[in-house]
Amino acid sequence: MKKLIPLLLLFSATEISGQQQFFRYDSIPVSQNSQSCMFGWAGGVNFAQFSEIDLNQDGVMDLFVFDRTGNKISTYINNGTAGQVDYHYAPEYIP
Repeated sequence: MKKLIPLLLLFSATEISGQQQFFRYDSIPVSQNSQSCMFGWAGGVNFAQFSEIDLNQDGVMDLFVFDRTGNKISTYINNGTAGQVDYHYAPEYIP
């Protein structure tokens, strides 16, 4: 048993350090039937609740989506003006 403990500690240390190298690349274009998908990396929703919130504090209401299936959050920035909608997926506002 004493030989097993250092071996377990070695494997757990490698697992922890190996998980720090994750980067998200969502700038690759997504298309279907030669049509570009605007929100190709946003994922799907099943049972969503939609809320307006000014995420980037620019005075224009943005979109917060909470999917009750899996408790998934998605955020979209409105690049339009007040009264005009131009949403773009913005995962940096999820945290």
